[in-house]
Amino acid sequence: MRFRSCKYTYLFLCEWKEVGKYGGPTRTVGIPAEYPDTFAFLPYYALSPGGSRVVFAFGSSIFAAADPEGERELLGVHTADPWGPHSFAWSPDGRWVAYVNGNPLWRWGANVSDASIWILDAQGGEPIRITDEQSLNVSPQWLPDSRHLLFVSDRDGPRGVYVVEVTPEGPKGSPKHIPGPSDPHSISVSSDGKQIAWAKLTVAQNIWSVPIPDSGPISIGEAVPVTDGSRVIEDHDLSRNGEWLVFDSNIRGRFGIYKRRISGGDPEVVTEVDGHAFGPVWSPDGTEVAFYSATGSERAQVFVTKASGGSPQQLTDFRGVASFPTWSPDGRTIAFPSRGPEGDEALRIWTVSRDSVGLPWGDPTRLTNFPCSLPDWAPDGSSFVCDGLTSFEIVSASPDGEVLNRQPMQVGFARLRYSPDGSRIYFWCYSLDGTAGICWIPSGGGDVTKVVALDDPTKEIAAIFIGPALTVGTENLYVTISDYDSDIWVADLEW
Repeated sequence: MRFRSCKYTYLFLCEWKEVGKYGGPTRTVGIPAEYPDTFAFLPYYALSPGGSRVVFAFGSSIFAAADPEGERELLGVHTADPWGPHSFAWSPDGRWVAYVNGNPLWRWGANVSDASIWILDAQGGEPIRITDEQSLNVSPQWLPDSRHLLFVSDRDGPRGVYVVEVTPEGPKGSPKHIPGPSDPHSISVSSDGKQIAWAKLTVAQNIWSVPIPDSGPISIGEAVPVTDGSRVIEDHDLSRNGEWLVFDSNIRGRFGIYKRRISGGDPEVVTEVDGHAFGPVWSPDGTEVAFYSATGSERAQVFVTKASGGSPQQLTDFRGVASFPTWSPDGRTIAFPSRGPEGDEALRIWTVSRDSVGLPWGDPTRLTNFPCSLPDWAPDGSSFVCDGLTSFEIVSASPDGEVLNRQPMQVGFARLRYSPDGSRIYFWCYSLDGTAGICWIPSGGGDVTKVVALDDPTKEIAAIFIGPALTVGTENLYVTISDYDSDIWVADLEW
């Protein structure tokens, strides 16, 4: 049996491994020699039966080729999700290709965002949706008849394995639950269809704190837990008075927004929505929380709710994604990255504003005319910083969107965060050799200083699509650390 094993240090470092069908030690192997590193860094390729063709995706386009260096054949274009198709699986007769749309981070951890299963004619055509888009549907695997498709889903609560009959017109009937596999993360089926293997993944993701050192980098091994339990937490934010954490979590199943005193206690519900809710941030006065949410095929939108609880108010209604909001220090403006109302623009910073706290919010307006993402406001409101994306630089801009400074970076970076006093900009920093940590630069620009080194293999930083979570306090940095436990199981398949 062959499977992929990945470790996350900001970069995904993956190896192919093999284990005998009756278990035993694993060994590292390469992908087939005729398909070299052209595709090795992508989770988006699959070999056809017999290995004569490979299918892969670049962006939303799906291609096939007989040789990685040869001519590519466009099979189809999937425009429903900006992340692009992934997790391809050929039908045994070579006629169809199944794949997943949405949530590529599922492959590397505990991400539970919605995803759907699609199929595509291997000779080309229009993609055909097989599952709903209101739950996690991943890891498609064909049965030997090339008419039935197995997949992993949380449509009924806990993850399970389902089977559905597929036709050129779409699914025939509703998916049927397969008894046996418990909490599967991903699956594989034997060539005769009589056995199923699954990876069982148990994850606890919690918030940890690490002190900001006076000099020199400190090891991530010095981090201590702030929250505990078997929940999964992704993003978080610290209130301005340093007394409360707000975070997204799956405490009640789907991801909702919760808060908890930094000193301890049980989490309290801030809000729950029909879909998943992510990326919460406190308002400056601590009375409100902004976040983003998406339901099924609906794009992520920005919301705001009372920190004391209640129904959230939707602030955007874009066909393009609106996510990762951040507050201006006066509490009158929320900035967020988006590709615009139609989803067809370069990623830029947009804002929604109000005349005063408590008054109605206005319509979204575009703030920057240059590509930028994941903004964070300076505590004095004089500027904000954002990721310059393709320019590989940190951009500082005025509240009107005019560029004030560009800081070219010699290291990779993600998740820019001002220190509470505004003197520093913290971020995750990484190098191509896989080393990573938390660094800072002076708010006006300058040399990079590493303060936390990711040098402890027992402290696995949780993977989030735009980089690991990072919250900056006056004395501590807060990060999300994962505790993974995974094994491969095999059982007879009865369906």
